[in-house]
Amino acid sequence: MSGKTTVMKPGAAIAACFGKFARCYGRSCRAEFIWFLLFFLVLGALAVWFTSPMIVGMLWALLMIPLSSVGIRRLHALLIELTACAFLCTGLSP
Repeated sequence: MSGKTTVMKPGAAIAACFGKFARCYGRSCRAEFIWFLLFFLVLGALAVWFTSPMIVGMLWALLMIPLSSVGIRRLHALLIELTACAFLCTGLSP
């Protein structure tokens, strides 16, 4: 583990996800993923509660691309951390 922590405010995390939605490479921090997922869930719940099914479907289709992208970038970061941990635990060198 690198010991580096990233603190991200909700607005910055959502803006980062919309800014990087076309990139499925690199890494995203845990806060970026969590804040965008919460944004997606809250906005989706409000849309289901207050709007028509057509708008919910359009909103879902629109937000699935950035959500998939941040999920891929977070999984990439997680797999690298898990690989490093596995090498450290087994004593093997990468």
